[in-house]
Amino acid sequence: MVWAELDTSSDFDKHSDFGPFLVTLPRSGGKATISTFNAHYLRHGIIMWVSWFVLGLLMIMTNRWFAYLTNKSNYIHAFLGWSIVIMNGYAAIDVILVNGVKTEGLHNVLGLGTAGGLVVFAITGTVTLLLKKKLKWKTKYVKMARRIHKLLAFGFWGLSLVTMTLGMMLYINTRLLPV
Repeated sequence: MVWAELDTSSDFDKHSDFGPFLVTLPRSGGKATISTFNAHYLRHGIIMWVSWFVLGLLMIMTNRWFAYLTNKSNYIHAFLGWSIVIMNGYAAIDVILVNGVKTEGLHNVLGLGTAGGLVVFAITGTVTLLLKKKLKWKTKYVKMARRIHKLLAFGFWGLSLVTMTLGMMLYINTRLLPV
């Protein structure tokens, strides 16, 4: 079966949201169970997982091990960082357009906090890269900027993994299991 929802008018021209669902009727009578699926939530989860888990690990590798292989690892690291910002922005907007901004639930609160902090985190990374390029002889400032960015990096990466885990639990409990 497929469900469809239209929230703009009563015409059946175009539905604003749709997806498959499964209704299970008990043989002995009683309450039916309904399981729904929404592609927006699945896409949101996949994008967040790829951006934080895959690209997050690649970012650690570019500064930890790739720096010894090439002098371009800083640029790769910056590209991956801004890719995470863009991917998170797209995934968040995709769900917000369907659901609105939600502030109840730990996943939603941590997600909004992570989104706001992600911009600050990306800016500190960009500033650190610029300081490394411009202040060749001011190593004190470069080391301080790198330390701040590194602490924020591990903090946000850890927070993002917790938020992602809560999101997966929320998806399993509300989207895959019977209602």
